[in-house]
Amino acid sequence: MDLPISIKNLHEDLKSKKYSLSELTDTYLRRIDTYDKNLNSFLTVTSDLAYLCGVFAGDGSISIRLKKHDYEVKCVGNPLDEKEYYN
Repeated sequence: MDLPISIKNLHEDLKSKKYSLSELTDTYLRRIDTYDKNLNSFLTVTSDLAYLCGVFAGDGSISIRLKKHDYEVKCVGNPLDEKEYYN
């Protein structure tokens, strides 16, 4: 799958059912697995939460909250990574 260039394109592709949210999740998780070995940009990859969000968010129109590791994750249907910067 070719990844969309922008969030807008990604959202339009999901709405038009060009691919499913689970296919998109698989693609991003494979890319993280492939490239992050050299980049070390993620401390933790929560694949289980990514798939749960995909199942519950469905077409991206449902917003839910899952609580894990003492923080909440909002599932809105678009992939997102959170990054904290430390000096």
